[in-house]
Amino acid sequence: MFSNIDIILIAILVFALIYGLYKGLISIIIPVIAIIITFIIAPLIYNHLSKYFDHSFILKIISLIATYSITRIILSKVEKSVKDILKIIYLSWADRIIGAAILLFISSAIIYFIVGIIITLSPENTQLFSKSIILNYIFELFHHIFYAFEKDNHMAHFIYNFIV
Repeated sequence: MFSNIDIILIAILVFALIYGLYKGLISIIIPVIAIIITFIIAPLIYNHLSKYFDHSFILKIISLIATYSITRIILSKVEKSVKDILKIIYLSWADRIIGAAILLFISSAIIYFIVGIIITLSPENTQLFSKSIILNYIFELFHHIFYAFEKDNHMAHFIYNFIV
């Protein structure tokens, strides 16, 4: 039977799955892209504005907020266009399914790392976590993923050669 930890993990993973199905991949990655672009462009804006203003801390905050806002507005227009194109060619379902799968994987990875840290910092909780069926599946999944990327594995060589 499922333990209390399993019930909590199932609730978290079901929430991630439903949220991923609702949002889709495009809507999930747009905010991440906006944050990355903000941290790339904001220092450039800060350098240009620092010629005219002396308040460096306030200027940094203003440049971050302005850059994020402008980037988010532009990317939201791109997001809407891409989603409209996907609806026209009947691929919005693929966006939603891939979004659900990606968010489920990311949630599992976060659970894996948090439980790994808890087990490392307090080993007496190891027995409590070892009784969890869902947690054992998550640890087995990531064990296979990490095993696939070991040094002498053909999958890692295939992916490396495919990217390069």
